[in-house]
Amino acid sequence: MLNIKTIVMKLKVFSFLSVLLLLLISCEPDSNETLTDLDAAKKSAIVYEEASVTSLQIESKNLANNLLGDPSTRNVNVYVPEGYNENPQRHYPVIYLLHGQPASETSLFYKEPFDVLMEVANLPPTIDFPEEGFVPWLNELMDTGGMEKSLIVMADASNLFGLSYYTNSPTHGDFETFITKELVRFVDQHFRTIPNHKGRALIGQCMGGYGALHLGMKYPSVFSNVAGLTPLEYNLEGIYFIAQMMLYEDQLFADLFFAPPGPTVPYNAYLPFKFMNSAMYGASAAWLPNPDNPPYYLDLPFSYAQDGTPILNEERVQKMMEQQLINLVPKYEHGLQKLNSIYFDVGLYDELGLAQTNIALHNLMDELQIDHEFETYEGGHVSHIYSRFALALIHLSEQVTPPYNN
Repeated sequence: MLNIKTIVMKLKVFSFLSVLLLLLISCEPDSNETLTDLDAAKKSAIVYEEASVTSLQIESKNLANNLLGDPSTRNVNVYVPEGYNENPQRHYPVIYLLHGQPASETSLFYKEPFDVLMEVANLPPTIDFPEEGFVPWLNELMDTGGMEKSLIVMADASNLFGLSYYTNSPTHGDFETFITKELVRFVDQHFRTIPNHKGRALIGQCMGGYGALHLGMKYPSVFSNVAGLTPLEYNLEGIYFIAQMMLYEDQLFADLFFAPPGPTVPYNAYLPFKFMNSAMYGASAAWLPNPDNPPYYLDLPFSYAQDGTPILNEERVQKMMEQQLINLVPKYEHGLQKLNSIYFDVGLYDELGLAQTNIALHNLMDELQIDHEFETYEGGHVSHIYSRFALALIHLSEQVTPPYNN
């Protein structure tokens, strides 16, 4: 069987074409229910000294009966800080960490899925993964790095294609409602939280960054602080070029694996997958669902001429553009104004062209006088992901820890 390195050698032409794409794409009320302890859940905890990651499952009514047949039972990892068990009277703020791609509740735990992602997406093979491992890195961040003690919740929000964009859709289920209602209620029931919006924050990178800003502006009564690291945004030129690249991916995977056209499903973060197909099919499931169009129950925003030239569908493209952050900000300006803090950043050398779109988003927020903090830094799409998470997590923990900074 071909391994990743062999595939990379066969992707040299794809690498050149991908560089062009990089220039065109920009990468409920508060719960008052009784809090319970974690005695039953402790059996599945991964213990690092006194801190731990507790692995749980939640059955989601809002993800049930989705047309893709994705599971409604979802894995949830909760980082429990040192001292949680020794201080039974203390309640903790919660930071909800929304994954991007690699798409899973363990996306930040291991380096290997990032290696696959960077190779199939033609990203430079550099990432600042902590040598000591993810959980010890969090321990140190809270022990000596300036981060306040917080619970960190990481839930699986992937779909058949990997990327759900944290949206409600009959195709993949209601991920927006799953996160903002079911997951929040579940965490408040099973952990000693600060069960109101002032004690909750959202953070994510790429697709997760889009989700954090999107859900934050729509649900300021659930979350008070949001941070988006290189939030993902599509534009017209990027959609057109993705359409071109999807055909090339289809041919490439047919040659390598005898794979049929379309996305490589089900998505697996540890195996080669069609990067462009996964992104576009995930976006279409989120924003262009079509229950009458099996097997994936979605419409793509383009078709193809006989010679393979993409033909954009104006109506469908418009629907997708309406869901981009640059167009959601004016619509949910009132919600953004209610948030205690808004932070987002982007690397100036982001290989997916997200620097331009995020700078434009920052300028728009300035025009609308929406209070926010925006930073650029010397880096690419994932080259500084852990150092940027560290800065944002420290900031969020300060905002959600009493006395609140508002």
